Amino acid sequence: MHEITQDTNGSMTLNKEEFDLRQLLQEIFSEYSLTFEQRKQKANLSTDSSPMHFFGDRHKIKQMIGELIQNAIKYIPDGGEITVSSTSDSQYQFIDIIDSGIGIPNEEQGKIFEKFYEVQNSDYHSSSSSDFMGCGMGLGLTFAKAIAEAHEGGIRVVSQVNEGSQFRVYLPVILKDNQK
Repeated sequence: MHEITQDTNGSMTLNKEEFDLRQLLQEIFSEYSLTFEQRKQKANLSTDSSPMHFFGDRHKIKQMIGELIQNAIKYIPDGGEITVSSTSDSQYQFIDIIDSGIGIPNEEQGKIFEKFYEVQNSDYHSSSSSDFMGCGMGLGLTFAKAIAEAHEGGIRVVSQVNEGSQFRVYLPVILKDNQK
């Protein structure tokens, strides 16, 4: 169940702390290792070897990345590939979730972050959260986008049908001392 809590002005409550984003990505990735194995999916994690200090809501960032990885797992046939990588520049920390899945038609890409929206016809979904085409409530990407935006970042998608998708999360590099 998602914890989408917003106050009356539409902002999400964040419990910010400093944490190592690289370590968090490794933790999330290991939590999905059994699912990758069960689905015979090749999974790659590529991060810098040095700590990536980030100031934000660790729990919500973990949920956001988890949603994106779980979404990739569901839309990749058994034997497919997922790559999670992180890079940064002077302004943003980037987290990419790239899959070799079924892709998203161009005309659907603008709708995938809307509440309760599912790209595929739900009549053909299974009820699993990790099986191929596993059904959901259509809130995962909405939730992920809300978390990124609450951290003053966002999510972009690039996708082609039958070639896969790339979801890029971008989060501003903000040091604790610069917070409001």
